[in-house]
Order: sequence, then C-alpha cells, then structure tokens
Amino acid sequence: MVRVNIDENNDIAAQMRVQSVPTVYGFVDGKPVDGFSGAQPESTVRQFVDKLSNMGGAGADVAMVLEAGNAALSEADYGTAMAHFQQAMGLDPASAAALAGVVRCLTGTGDLEGAAEIIGQLNDEFLEDAAMKQAIGALELAQKAAGAAGELDSARAAVEADANDLEARQSLAMALFAVGEHGEAMTHLLESIRIDRSWNDEAARVQLLEFFASLGASNPDVIASRRKLSTILFS
Repeated sequence: MVRVNIDENNDIAAQMRVQSVPTVYGFVDGKPVDGFSGAQPESTVRQFVDKLSNMGGAGADVAMVLEAGNAALSEADYGTAMAHFQQAMGLDPASAAALAGVVRCLTGTGDLEGAAEIIGQLNDEFLEDAAMKQAIGALELAQKAAGAAGELDSARAAVEADANDLEARQSLAMALFAVGEHGEAMTHLLESIRIDRSWNDEAARVQLLEFFASLGASNPDVIASRRKLSTILFS
C-alpha cells in the first residue's frame, strides 16, 4: 500500500484525475483496475480489497509455482519441476515461462525429440520470451552434446594419457555434459582455461558460458564454476 500526498505530487493527482480525498485506486500488474473516492463503509472497503485479491491471486500463485519449479530444476529434480510447471500451465495456459520449464524438463531427462516438438509448434510471441529462449538454448546444447556421448571413454582415455590435450578435454567435457555429469564437465573446461585460455579462440571459455546459460544462474554447479572461473581469469 502506498499513500500519496496530492499537495506535494500534483502531477500524479492530475494524471489519476483525483478530485477529492480520500481517493483510493487498486492496481494489478501495474494497471489501475478499480477505485473509489470519499469515506466508504467497511463492507465496501472489504469488497474492494477482496476483488483485488481475486484479480491478483492467480498471478501470484503462478509466480510461486514457477519459482518452485525453477528451484527443483536447478537441482535436476525433473519430476518435481515438471509437476510444478504443468500446474503453472493449468493456472495460466498462456505462460511462456511455464512452457519453457516443461521444455527444459524434457531436455534434462533426455527427451530431446519431445522438447523439439513443442518448440516447433510455438508462435513468435512464445519464441521471443526470455525464458523460452533459454530453454531453446539448453535444447540446442543438449542436441550438440548428444553426439559426443559415445566418445566418453575414448576422450577420458586421451586426457588421462595427455593432460594437455585440450581438444580431447573439450570432447570429454561435452560427453560428460551429455550424460548429466555437469559439474565434472565444467571442471575439465576450467582446467583447459587454466592451461591455455586462448586455445582455439577461447573455445573452453565459450563452451563453459554455454553450459552456464543452459543450466541457469541458480544451478549449484554453475555457481561453483563461476567462482573458479573468476579465480582463474583474475589470478
């Protein structure tokens, strides 16, 4: 609740067409949706507040469910995350953030075909949503990494034979990421950066940033790897 002194804020009073005090406006999503002027009985005020609560309740519920879904997603708990995102879609079928969460869950569980099918059916409005762009990026990275999964054993053997083989270490990082070993994958990229950050046009750093974007800033492995990256770059 915000109280505005109209004597000190004449421009706001004029914009809101305030002609008497008290004047009360209710806002939902930053837009005025209802209001009243003058002293009103308690029953009228309660009715006014209840109306605003009902109008804003769905949005608040969706936001809370999305937050829970993203928290589960950051812990790779895809089953719980999927349940939350589907619940959010039930509350708001037009929520691009909820659908993006579904796409990321499918990607995380390896159902790349299912995730791609959803993306292929989206209109421009959904595709331009920030959360959906992140989900698409995660899917594209997973598709790229899937091709490297079969090279896991050979890439690991090559790195064990020569720790300075940065091409093999890059392949190993991609293969590890493809099988869900995100922390280890990022550790190898960090080691590549430590050995020679400029190798192949900073390929290790570029790939590491793609991992960060795919997993999200709240992911524990991302948080830890960001700290290590800063230490390497600024040491």
